[in-house]
Amino acid sequence: MSARRLRKVLLTVHVCAAAGWLGGALTLVALGLSGRDTALDAMRTIDQYVMIPVSMLALLAGLTLALTSPWGLAKHYWVLTKLVLTIAVIVFAAVYLAQQVEAGSRAGATAGAVVLLAVLVTNVTLGVFKPWGRTARGRRAAGAAPARTPERVG
Repeated sequence: MSARRLRKVLLTVHVCAAAGWLGGALTLVALGLSGRDTALDAMRTIDQYVMIPVSMLALLAGLTLALTSPWGLAKHYWVLTKLVLTIAVIVFAAVYLAQQVEAGSRAGATAGAVVLLAVLVTNVTLGVFKPWGRTARGRRAAGAAPARTPERVG
């Protein structure tokens, strides 16, 4: 398999995992707002069997993409911001959201799911628009080369 094809496969895995994570967050919000007695049980199941695996897969695939592509991990502000937000939201989900579900607080779990959803939508937006340019490290790495956008896979 060529490097280009392998990168496309990795990008597909990353996008699918991120889409699953976003869909899971939307589902948690819908369950929380439903007012049904079984919502917390469903939220717990979705957290364990969907949210945790896809969040880890999205993180690992994203790290691999960043480390093996011209975008780099610390060369562009949008990549660094996505990494920080991803790690922060994983910790938030483990510390706050899961605890609210376990404590039986549908309101707290729903609020946490809304925060999760907002951060994930922000990450998608950053990945699409790629704002803010290069970091100091990215500018040094570029040296005298003219500023250009790495080739997109597609």
